[in-house]
Amino acid sequence: MDWIEIREVPSTSLLNELTEVLDPGEAEAIVLATELGADLLLIDEIKCRAVATQMGLSVIGTLGALAEAKEKKYINAVKPVIEILVN
Repeated sequence: MDWIEIREVPSTSLLNELTEVLDPGEAEAIVLATELGADLLLIDEIKCRAVATQMGLSVIGTLGALAEAKEKKYINAVKPVIEILVN
């Protein structure tokens, strides 16, 4: 998958602060989105979404991303994709 890029998040005071209240991976996602000036952050955990939103980030969850994919006709239906994710 050439379109996936792995990036390392440098240890920052923001990362340290966020890892006190969030899981490390979610904290890193928020910090990286902030550093990159991301248009949108895909994250499902409600607490993390609240923190990201408070920091001025736009967020979307998996279901929202799937609904948008269906609306833009990237997928035909949401339900079969959800079933694959669950199983």
